[in-house]
Amino acid sequence: MTLILDKVTKTFGSYKAVDDMSITMNNGVYGLLGVNGAGKTTLMRLLSTIMKPTGGSITYKGRDIFKMGAEYRGLIGYLPQEFGYYPDLKVRDYLMYIASIKGLPAPIAKRRISTTLRLVGMEREASRKMKTLSGGMKRRIGIAQAVLNDPEFLILDEPTAGLDPKETIRFRNLIGRLAENRIVLLSTHIVADIEAVASQVFLMNKGKILVQGSAAELCGSVKKSAWICRLPEHEAGRAAQRFQVISMHKEGSEAVLRVLSEEIPVPGAIQANTTLEDVFLYYFGEEAGEYAEL
Repeated sequence: MTLILDKVTKTFGSYKAVDDMSITMNNGVYGLLGVNGAGKTTLMRLLSTIMKPTGGSITYKGRDIFKMGAEYRGLIGYLPQEFGYYPDLKVRDYLMYIASIKGLPAPIAKRRISTTLRLVGMEREASRKMKTLSGGMKRRIGIAQAVLNDPEFLILDEPTAGLDPKETIRFRNLIGRLAENRIVLLSTHIVADIEAVASQVFLMNKGKILVQGSAAELCGSVKKSAWICRLPEHEAGRAAQRFQVISMHKEGSEAVLRVLSEEIPVPGAIQANTTLEDVFLYYFGEEAGEYAEL
């Protein structure tokens, strides 16, 4: 199975949310990484046929996805950033409702719902009303509805939003299992999610793919090295102005900085292995600075 975007553009007036994008995906997990406003959600909506591109084409197995219509939508699962639900519906009833929309016959739907609830660890909550679930539980039900039809192509937009660390690990393990025989596209600005599960990564900004490849290939594309610097606390601010700082924390009276620099930044600095987090900061600079995950 192959999904191809060929020179895809989506404009809103004079603004290009997706700008002349060409990518190819086969089986496996693909990470779409970028800051808010990069165009990730617009791309997700194009791939799920909620929106049509202004230009270019999107094909699946050689066929235009918009001409395929309902046939294509029956092959995909989509978890948007926010998914709608009826708060008074019980979990199992909500999933039955989603199954009917997806066109699953009732006997098949019941089996799939039981299997999927076990998959996301929510079988004990099947009789609870949706409005009584925690944010993390609702997110797990969102993942459940996305995979209910056993999709060939799974689209996940910021899937770990609202999950605690334990649930995030559960989700990453789940994605690894789901990706064995399908395409999974995971869109996020949380670097650790991508680093944990994606075999290929797309870095997106201002509607364009800046660079793509495996995490190792992306780390090799960075023209600066990562360094660990230990400085007196009063010197940390000045160092932060001179270098691209990845992280900073205190240890006793010292400040420990991780910085990107072409040369050794301060005497005694120790060179470190480049990580995907370093790559993120390298390409997005100050735009990435607002994210606590970094």
